[in-house]
Amino acid sequence: MAKSNEDNAEMCLVSGTIGVIALTEEGISKTKEKVDAIVSAPRPTNVTQLKSFIGMANYYAKFEKNMTNLLAPLYRLLQKNVSFHWDECCQRAFAEIN
Repeated sequence: MAKSNEDNAEMCLVSGTIGVIALTEEGISKTKEKVDAIVSAPRPTNVTQLKSFIGMANYYAKFEKNMTNLLAPLYRLLQKNVSFHWDECCQRAFAEIN
């Protein structure tokens, strides 16, 4: 009977940070620096700033199941032929993430 690779493999748990993801014995988690950047981000006032904020917020998608629905009001502002008008729905979405 042949041995599988698993029989010969050694398991090694390493803690550390790779970019914006922290690896620990418990698994993957958010880094404090990335969370702080999102929390301290100012409210976007134009499309360029909104794209930047959404990019940061998408980092959370790994940890939040409903991120697409939460960001929906903000994504609407990125559609063609839609003027940038920050309304109450956008503010709620921003506050929920921020």
